[in-house]
Amino acid sequence: MRQTPSAAVSSSFPLRFASRLLPALLVGGCSLGPTYQAPTPALPAQWSAPRPDAPEASAASLAHWWTALNDPVLDQLVADALAANPDLASARAALRAARASQTEARAALAPQLSASTTPQHTRSLGVDKTLYQGGLDASWELDVFGGQRRALEAASAEAEASAGDLYATQVSLVGEVVLNYLNLRSAQQRLAIGQDNLLSQDETLQITGWQARAGTATPLEVAQAQANRDSTAAQLPALETTRASAEYHLAVLCGRKPGSLGAILALPAEGWMKALPPLPAGIARVIPAQALRQRPDVLAAERRLAAETARIGQQEAARYPSFSLSGSIGLAALSWSTFGAGGQIARSLGASISGPVWDAGSRAARVEAQGAVRDQALASYHKTVLTALEDVENALTTFAQGEAQTRSLETGADAARLAAELATQRYRAGITDFQTVLSTQRTRLSLEDSLASARLTRLKGLVQLYKALGGGWPAPATDLATGKHDS
Repeated sequence: MRQTPSAAVSSSFPLRFASRLLPALLVGGCSLGPTYQAPTPALPAQWSAPRPDAPEASAASLAHWWTALNDPVLDQLVADALAANPDLASARAALRAARASQTEARAALAPQLSASTTPQHTRSLGVDKTLYQGGLDASWELDVFGGQRRALEAASAEAEASAGDLYATQVSLVGEVVLNYLNLRSAQQRLAIGQDNLLSQDETLQITGWQARAGTATPLEVAQAQANRDSTAAQLPALETTRASAEYHLAVLCGRKPGSLGAILALPAEGWMKALPPLPAGIARVIPAQALRQRPDVLAAERRLAAETARIGQQEAARYPSFSLSGSIGLAALSWSTFGAGGQIARSLGASISGPVWDAGSRAARVEAQGAVRDQALASYHKTVLTALEDVENALTTFAQGEAQTRSLETGADAARLAAELATQRYRAGITDFQTVLSTQRTRLSLEDSLASARLTRLKGLVQLYKALGGGWPAPATDLATGKHDS
C-alpha cells in the first residue's frame, strides 16, 4: 500500500529533526552565569611582629617541620597519628565522596545507554510459547546552556575544597600531637624540678630538726621548714595530672586507647634535663603571600567560592529549555537461535525540547539566592585570609616573647641554684640565718619552674608558627594569593 504524503512526513520527522538539531546545538552551546576569577587579597609586604632572623622557609621544610626538633619519639607519634587518627580518616572519606560526586557530574555530560532482555512464557490453547525480547535504549541530554558543565565545575571545585579540608585536618592534627607531646615533656620536667627541690627541702627540714633538738634552732624555724617543704609537695599532684592528661590525649590522637603509650613516653635515659626538645637551629621565615600559599584552609575557602560561583550558572541554565535525544532498538523472536538473525526488529529515534513557560519567578529567585550564597562564600574566604594573617602574627609574637623570657630566666635560675647551695652551706656552718635559706630555696624553685614554663612557651610559639604557616602537608606549587593553582 502506498503511503500518503502526511504519513511519510510523520515517520521521518524525528530523524530529520535530530540530524539538523544536533550540529546546531553542539556548535551553539554556551555556559551561563559569571566567569569565575579568584579574588586577590590585599596582603602586607611583611609581618608586624618580630620575625626570626633566618633564611626563607621552603615548602619541603614546612611539610615535615617537626623533624627539626630531632626527637625520634615525637616523629613516631606523628607518623602513628597520620596513619590512624579518626578525624583524618573521616576527612579522607569525605574527599573520596567528593571525588565520586565529581565523576557523577562528569558522567552526566555523556550519553546514557541501557540494555534489557525479557523471556516471556505463555500458554494458549494447550500450546506453550516463549517470546524472547531484548533491547537497547540510549538517551542524551544536550548541555546547550552549560548547566551540566557548570555542575561539573562546581563538583570539581568541591573536590579540591575537600582536599583542602583533609590537609587542614592534617595540619591541625600534627600541631596537636606536637603540642601535647611538649606539654607532657614539660610536665615531666617540672615534676622532676619539684622533686629535686623537695629533696633539698627535706634535707633542710632534717637539719633544722637536729638543730632544734640541740637548742640552736627554734620551733618556729622547724615549722617554717615544714611549711616550705609541704608547699612544694602540694604542687606535684597538679603537674602529674597535666602529664597524665597529655599522655592520654596523645594516645587518642594516635588512634589508641588512653594509657597505651606509657612505656613510649617514659623519661629519656638522659634524664629530665633532656625531656623537652631543644629549639631547632633554624626557624622558618616566610612572607605573607607564602603563608597564604601554604595554608590549606585558604585553598579550601577559595575553591568553595569557585564552586558557589559555578552554581549560579547552573541555576541560570535551569531557566532555559532543555534538549535531549533518545533512541532505542528492540528485538523479538520465538527462539534464541533466531533472536539475532530472524527475529523482528523495532527501532526508534527521537528528539525533545522542554522548558519552563511560567513559574511565578521561582527559578529567578533560585538564581538570586545562589548569588547570595556565593557572596557568603566570598566573605568566608576573606575572613579565612585575615584569620591566617592573624594566626601568624600571634605566633611570631608568642615565640619572640618566649625567647626573651627564656634568656632572662636561664641566667636567673643559674644564680638561684648557686645562692640556694651557698645559703644551705652557710646555715650548716652557723654563718647565716634560716630565713636566708628559706628565701633562696623558694626563689630557686620559682625560677627553675618558671624557666621550664618559658621554654615550653617558646616551643609552643614555634609550633603555633609552623601551624599558622600551614606546615604539615605537601603544599602544591601554586599561588593561592593570586588565584593561580593546579587542578
